[in-house]
Amino acid sequence: MTDSNTEQVKKIQIVGLGLIGTSIALALKQQGYYVTGYDINHATAATADKIGAVDDLGLDMTADVAFVATPVSGVTDVAKILLVGESENPKELSELSSMRAEAAAAGLVNPDQIVSDVAGIKSGIIKEVRHPNFIGGHPMAGSERLGPLGADEKLFYGATWVLTPTEETDPHSFAVLSSLIRGLGAETVALEPDRHDKLVATVSHVPHTVAANLMLLAQEQSFREAALLRLAAGGFRDMTRISAGDPLIWPEVLIDNGDAVINTMDSLIERLSLMRSLIAEKDRDGIYRVLHEAQKARRNLPQRANSSEDLVEVAVNIADRPGVLAEITTSLGGEGINLYNLEIVHAAEETGGVLVMVIDIKDFPGAKKLLREKNYNLYLRYSGDK
Repeated sequence: MTDSNTEQVKKIQIVGLGLIGTSIALALKQQGYYVTGYDINHATAATADKIGAVDDLGLDMTADVAFVATPVSGVTDVAKILLVGESENPKELSELSSMRAEAAAAGLVNPDQIVSDVAGIKSGIIKEVRHPNFIGGHPMAGSERLGPLGADEKLFYGATWVLTPTEETDPHSFAVLSSLIRGLGAETVALEPDRHDKLVATVSHVPHTVAANLMLLAQEQSFREAALLRLAAGGFRDMTRISAGDPLIWPEVLIDNGDAVINTMDSLIERLSLMRSLIAEKDRDGIYRVLHEAQKARRNLPQRANSSEDLVEVAVNIADRPGVLAEITTSLGGEGINLYNLEIVHAAEETGGVLVMVIDIKDFPGAKKLLREKNYNLYLRYSGDK
């Protein structure tokens, strides 16, 4: 299936030119898109411009797609300004609001502009921003490097990028955004916002707190044992690397996702307590079992891969009703099934249309069974030469 979703996409707007926003800008600019960037910190914006990450600075409301790459606290207001021209905190974003108003007065607003964000939590944002052209997003990628100078156009290559469509999401907007993200080298997975927040507590939020506190523990001990940090080998450095990331974004993330983070912390504390007991009791077999199970689990982590030689095109007949796209894509995403491509083929209004997806052939039986249980009929549409 040829990817026609992004053929009409020419211009991109980035709001927030830190590590993630500038990395998106660099990657899209390299692909030939015209990228305009804005940051409330003019020095940060100037740095992104100086390194060639953007074609222009400011706000281009005629852009086809806009990425909001601000800290969590700013996402809702920025998204509302872009989508409807107003927010609850106009004073804090007065410059952005003024530029949006000027664009509207000049008739330079694209009513079909697609807006997404990159925040590490989704539930609260999705509840506040209800718009067909807003699709929550979270690239599972990052770096200990900070700001636009730490940006990397290859940052998202092989990474998973979560999208959180809702029953209000416009299918065409979702298809366009998905295609654009896959062009960055990422794999897209659709999840319900609440499910996303629960899962990232385990794989992102709590690991960051563990890394930070392990680093602080080592630092405290180094005051008494000067040689300690000299002994920090690969394992310690790998475990604590993420603690070098930007601390400014984390308080909001951890507090806003507090319930899931605390529940995960409690589970981790239970496991550490169990390990402590096994060590105290000198239970060699018990210690071995825990470490052996962890070894197997680590080796069974899904390999990050940007492409597959065994992709198949599948299709689902869908009714013309709200929520169909979100129901199908989040059901597949919840089972870990990546969508390598997606397109909506519209039929007559009374019959709905066809959702055409590209998935790994090994996922086809599971996807077919899952969707059949939800009264959807998934069928093989094209399988190449296989």
